[in-house]
Amino acid sequence: MTKYLIPRVVGLLAILTAGSSAQAHPGHSLSEANVSHVLTSPYHLAVLAAGGALMLAAAQLTRQSVSQRLLRSGGAVALLGAVVLWSLPA
Repeated sequence: MTKYLIPRVVGLLAILTAGSSAQAHPGHSLSEANVSHVLTSPYHLAVLAAGGALMLAAAQLTRQSVSQRLLRSGGAVALLGAVVLWSLPA
């Protein structure tokens, strides 16, 4: 049991730390930027993609099937959203 507990706790702490400190870039708050900037800025899209990747990683750390499905679905939507938004012309 403890053989698997330590890596899972470390992984969960890494995910929580990365998610809580994610910033696209300094200079403005999200409410000060217009929608087109938020949806086309590479910095914002990178944070969206990283958040999706973190959700997919978190899905691997949980054993509950409902939680896994929700995290996998949310992570996939975030990653695909970042890719689609990146491919749109600015």
